[in-house]
Order: sequence, then C-alpha cells, then structure tokens
Amino acid sequence: MPAFLALLSQALQSVAVDLRPLHVADVGFQLRPALMAVNELAALGIAILGGDVWETWKGTDPQPSYDSWHADRAPEESWGAYVGRAAAHARDQIAFFDSIQPQAGRALFVLVADSEEQYDHLMAEFGHLTDPGGFKGDA
Repeated sequence: MPAFLALLSQALQSVAVDLRPLHVADVGFQLRPALMAVNELAALGIAILGGDVWETWKGTDPQPSYDSWHADRAPEESWGAYVGRAAAHARDQIAFFDSIQPQAGRALFVLVADSEEQYDHLMAEFGHLTDPGGFKGDA
C-alpha cells in the first residue's frame, strides 16, 4: 500500500479502492475522493509526481486504462512551488480523464506521491533522466 495513505483523512482512507486483489500494491480513488486526496497531500507538502488511470465497468474488476500523467520538478524549482504546480496538474488530469470515460464506466485514479525527503533521496541515488536511454551516470 502507498505510504501516503496513512496521511490521508479517515474519510478518504475508507473510500480508497484496494487494488491488492488484482496483484497491485496500491489504491485507487474515484473522481471526488481523488481530488480531495490531491488537496490533502499538497497541504501536507507531499508532491503528486503523477498518476495512473484505471477503469471500472459495472460488475467487473478495475482494469488499467494505460493512461497516465506525470509532473517533473523543474531545475531550481522550490519544493513548495513544485507541490503546488504538480497538484494543479494532477487536478487537471483527473478532471480530463474522468470527462472522457464512457457513461457505463468509471475512472479510478492511482496517485504517485512523495515527500521532499524521499524525492531528494531517490534523485541523489538515481539521478535525473537525461534521455530516454537511461539515467545520468550510466556508462
């Protein structure tokens, strides 16, 4: 389960759709809870790095739609500015992907979120993606 789940309000935790039965250690949220989760995480200083869109149909298990989005941190961008920009981008993408769902289906949004400390740790360990071929420092 994502570490950020424990930081969300009990109301949001209770409506999170557990994807573990589908062999995915994550949760998804429908439209309104997804937007609320973005707002709660941003208020805590947690950045929404991106997200994946899943689809549900009446009586069927959620399935990945293979749609996603991401928000990269700009060079020299402060963490606070990044959190705000990434949250606005996530809200826009969630609204867009929800608007294109067929009427019989519903979108689930799986958020990818991180704290500044964890983000900095990962970037120090792996570096920035310099091109589609690999990470900085690859020989």
